[in-house]
Amino acid sequence: TMTTKMEIYSLEVGDTIVYRGEFYAYIETLYRSDGQVDVICSDEEGYRRSISAPDDMHCLSIVCDADHMENA
Repeated sequence: TMTTKMEIYSLEVGDTIVYRGEFYAYIETLYRSDGQVDVICSDEEGYRRSISAPDDMHCLSIVCDADHMENA
């Protein structure tokens, strides 16, 4: 599986995030009052998870798919 780094602000619903060796489907980004963000996603069993990041410019690993490669 190929992965690439992508800024949080560029993520689209359904993108597959790879975080600490696990796969998650991106749902949305929540902006906190302290400037940090929480990336809301679901794991393979459908449970919601939150990944905290310093801001939406932070990069996460995602699984490359044909659509992203066409637009790169």
